Amino acid sequence: MQALLATKRRQYDIANAHGLPVPRTRVVNSVEELVAFGSTAHFPCILKPFHFREWQRLPSKHPLYHAKLVLADSPDELLTKYRMASAISPELVVQEVIQGPDTAKLVYLSCYARDGRRIGNVCFASCGRRRSTMVPPVSSSLYPIQETDRACDRFLRSIAYAGICEFGIKA
Repeated sequence: MQALLATKRRQYDIANAHGLPVPRTRVVNSVEELVAFGSTAHFPCILKPFHFREWQRLPSKHPLYHAKLVLADSPDELLTKYRMASAISPELVVQEVIQGPDTAKLVYLSCYARDGRRIGNVCFASCGRRRSTMVPPVSSSLYPIQETDRACDRFLRSIAYAGICEFGIKA
């Protein structure tokens, strides 16, 4: 299961199949597939490689050099950015963005034993795009944190996950 979840290729399908809400996500291999996704997508959308290091191989002057993803606010912009990225690899991940402020981001960290026991876990509000910091919970109640904890735990138990896990969730 860890191997299936280790790449973006299957993780969103697995999450959907086991009831974990995820943004609309597709793997695209061509302009036609991207245009089909973009024709029904809610924008903004992101475009990203299967692994963030793929774009680190680009020449330093390339607009995607060292980027983990690109944001597109329209179907035309998404197509332009796909054409830039598909020169490296035509197979990319496209995903609708979950709207909301950075203060609505939660991080769930956990570790599960092979026998299914949850050994340890923490769920906290994330502050900023690149750094997670312990801050007061989103809103005045603990509901988003408790619900996120329950949803992530339910998902990981449903797939008999064992090992260390991290989720980024927007509440």
